[in-house]
Amino acid sequence: MNRPGKVGLIVAGLLIFYTLIGFLLVPFTIKKVALSKLPTVLNRDVSIEQVDLNPYTLQLTVHGFEIGKKEGKEICSLLRLLT
Repeated sequence: MNRPGKVGLIVAGLLIFYTLIGFLLVPFTIKKVALSKLPTVLNRDVSIEQVDLNPYTLQLTVHGFEIGKKEGKEICSLLRLLT
């Protein structure tokens, strides 16, 4: 039995899974949930252009975040927000 080979494949598979979830699924989910919940909570229009997450550094970047006034003009606009 080639034990180190099987362990290596499992570790590589888990690393690929973590990478795909972190770079693709989590940012999509954050944007979708934020755009569905924030307008209700703030009682204002909210827009987000893009959300990026680096799962290795745990750095979250939000691009084009805007909170609008009730008349349609923005009350808060951020080109890029890093956390």
